[in-house]
Amino acid sequence: MDPTDFSFDPTAARAISGVQTVLETQGLLLRGDNAPIGTTYCALVPQFGGSLAVEDARQDPRTALRSKATPVISYCGVLLRDTDGNPFGTLCHFDLLPCQQRTSDIEWLQLLSPMLARAALRQMAAVNPS
Repeated sequence: MDPTDFSFDPTAARAISGVQTVLETQGLLLRGDNAPIGTTYCALVPQFGGSLAVEDARQDPRTALRSKATPVISYCGVLLRDTDGNPFGTLCHFDLLPCQQRTSDIEWLQLLSPMLARAALRQMAAVNPS
């Protein structure tokens, strides 16, 4: 996989969207605006070993170009992987203000990501049975 080409499988994106919809209807998630994947910090996660934490994107050389294209300043994310270990999305949190990352943020996201990935994969299988 080319680490600069981080594209989502449309089926996986639908599954993640389904998980988001469930969380939204339960009042656990607020949906924001969509953005082209190439302008997001999520697209950088594979390039940094599957996780990325940024306290202030305006000051971080890893995110200097993207910080001009998005209002997101603080970001923390990890890859979601399928059962073969292939990435198909990210689990992340972010803020429009600089935030000091807690050292446990990546650990918590890494702990939760397999559970969310399994739920998304189950939903994908239900939507697209093979």
